[in-house]
Amino acid sequence: MFVETAEYFALLERDIDTYKRERDELRARTRDLEVKILELEDSRRALQILAEQYSDAVIKAQIAHREDEQASTWRRLSKIDAVQRALREAGDMTPTELLGYLTSMGRPEDTAANISAALSYLKRKKGTVQRVGAARWRYADHPTPGIAGQTALTLDEPGAPSSTQEEAPV
Repeated sequence: MFVETAEYFALLERDIDTYKRERDELRARTRDLEVKILELEDSRRALQILAEQYSDAVIKAQIAHREDEQASTWRRLSKIDAVQRALREAGDMTPTELLGYLTSMGRPEDTAANISAALSYLKRKKGTVQRVGAARWRYADHPTPGIAGQTALTLDEPGAPSSTQEEAPV
């Protein structure tokens, strides 16, 4: 009976050692897997940052392209048409506000003198703007009849050839 017990103990010790080795191997494998998971998570974070930066760069490039297109459209307009369009789109403004608006739309070459001349021309010859108070100007929804032979107001699309015969002395 003792021999059987001794053999049984030897088997148990061998099994215990086997399971301890397997446990140690599994712990080592777990550590390796945890390191691998951390590396993959770092890679994912880095990729997210790159994607956000790329996305930001693409969005900024698209905005810049739209702003360039808008500025190009405004630059193609004559000073007269630009002043008229600014008043039509933005509402009542002083010449100084008009200058700031036109500059922000991509027309840095405009000057206060050019804007004043354009306002005077549009009021006198076309009747498409009117003075509101001491220094404010407004786009007139309906031009004054009979000014420079004009019977109806035709607003040209940006970039299209002007349908009016008269050119402003600006």
